[in-house]
Amino acid sequence: MIRRNKNKNKRIVQLAFAALLLLEDTKFPSENLPLCFAVFQHDLQEMEDELFTDPHYFAMRAQEAQAKNDWTTAERFSFLEREGFSEHWDPYVRLGQIYFQQAKHAEATANITKALELIYKSWREDQEYLDFETVEGIEQIADLILARDRSEYLKRLNQYAYGLLYFCGTASIDTVIKEIKALGCFSADFQFNEFLSSVVDCGMIKIKGDVLYHPDVQDPSVILEELSRRGIAQKNHFSLSVLKLAEEKRIQEFFFDIEESMEDLDDDLLDFTDGEFGLVEIYEELRKDVTGRRHHDLLLDRFIQERNPHIKDLLEAITLIWNHFPRWELSGRSPSQMDQKRTREGKLPEWDLNVTKFKVPADNLPPTLPKIGRNDLCKCGSGIKYKKCCGR
Repeated sequence: MIRRNKNKNKRIVQLAFAALLLLEDTKFPSENLPLCFAVFQHDLQEMEDELFTDPHYFAMRAQEAQAKNDWTTAERFSFLEREGFSEHWDPYVRLGQIYFQQAKHAEATANITKALELIYKSWREDQEYLDFETVEGIEQIADLILARDRSEYLKRLNQYAYGLLYFCGTASIDTVIKEIKALGCFSADFQFNEFLSSVVDCGMIKIKGDVLYHPDVQDPSVILEELSRRGIAQKNHFSLSVLKLAEEKRIQEFFFDIEESMEDLDDDLLDFTDGEFGLVEIYEELRKDVTGRRHHDLLLDRFIQERNPHIKDLLEAITLIWNHFPRWELSGRSPSQMDQKRTREGKLPEWDLNVTKFKVPADNLPPTLPKIGRNDLCKCGSGIKYKKCCGR
């Protein structure tokens, strides 16, 4: 009972402080003055929720004071913003900056740490309405406030580079640096040598000469030769959010956005293959094929030999993924996007290069195929025994 009264009195003081501050604020809308007077009468049930319904006013006033280096006023309005927006990171970021400017390091550290906790919680739970550019912006503020080593900044750049290579497979170091900088959300510059050194230290990305490539890529020169043959310049086509999702291995969340039915397709594929292949697993198998249909055919051969009863559905799903998902040999674009581009340029689609259509067998029963022995050489041409290659 004593604690409840104590908390109630504390709440009254907080609300009275808010009302007093607003009464002194010449920019506060006059029609809301009765609300402030209600605070002093302790009419909490009538006005408490109403006073803190829209914290954006407090945020605006805090920003104005911060711009004028009026730290006291900025702090007060940031407190009010936090009161009505306690689960959002913005007021904590602002308080972290305010305290940092005043050399109050403990307070600055506590607030920026809380801001990072809240924004990453939001990113994990529902990234649909949050751009990772916002997260990176707060990370850069935290770099300053927390006096982080520069390696932390470079480590994040490596994560984005890994995400980029997930879609384009391989690229020169210069291209990767150029495309990351083109995202436009990095206040601190970085140079070739220190970025290359950080790539080596992090160990996330493979290096061959002046070329970086994703760990799933067996031979980066094949992709580069194919890009040259097709006359395609390498470029990043994705936002920082998508690159981060790829780095975190949450890429299905991006794939679901391509088409509403993709989430159902993921569930169906898992059902058709007894949980072995979902949307991402099928995609990652198909994208290995940069010059033809070898991996596509190997995957279908496997389903046919296993006499999978869902072979028609699997064929349709594989066709959809092949045609509409990013491919290494197209520098992260999908075949359908390439055809749309060629159509806009007045050129006929090159079906043999960009989009492959697969004919579904007329009969659901798979044809009889010669059985591959586990100790036979793999039919993919790798020169390795089947059991240690595609038969794994």
